[in-house]
Amino acid sequence: MTRAAIVVAALLCAPLPATSSPDPLCSAVLEFDHAGDADTAFVVCLDVSAAAELYGLDPRLAVAVAWVESRLSAGAVSHCDAVGPMQVISRLHCEQVPCRYVEGIDAGVRLIVRLLVSQGSARAALAAYNCGVRGARLRPDACAGYADRVLEIARALGWSE
Repeated sequence: MTRAAIVVAALLCAPLPATSSPDPLCSAVLEFDHAGDADTAFVVCLDVSAAAELYGLDPRLAVAVAWVESRLSAGAVSHCDAVGPMQVISRLHCEQVPCRYVEGIDAGVRLIVRLLVSQGSARAALAAYNCGVRGARLRPDACAGYADRVLEIARALGWSE
């Protein structure tokens, strides 16, 4: 089954055919708890993975961020108005407020890539993703817990720095 067919099936709320051969990464991440139904979480995983590959980021790290941020929920909204699977703040990272689904995934992945370059390590980049660069410097212990959780999930998916 093609990625497009999976997306169409999810959008139509149709179950995936039993003959589909799912993506190994997204099948593995669905073994973890996820928000909502498995078909939608699978499509979110595919979309995050595709964006990561587009920007040269290991999909396992990007999917781990989406899992920790939203449990792969396409419609997640936080108390501070972060939206989508990557929980980006629309007014900071998107052209449209609120972010459109694909734009939010794209913005989140691009932000991770920029932070990996500027912060020097995955742990520091992930802490900054969660708390902002300044917040991660001012409260390193509080922000490091988030980074460690993402890295734990990424490693369980086969990622290594």
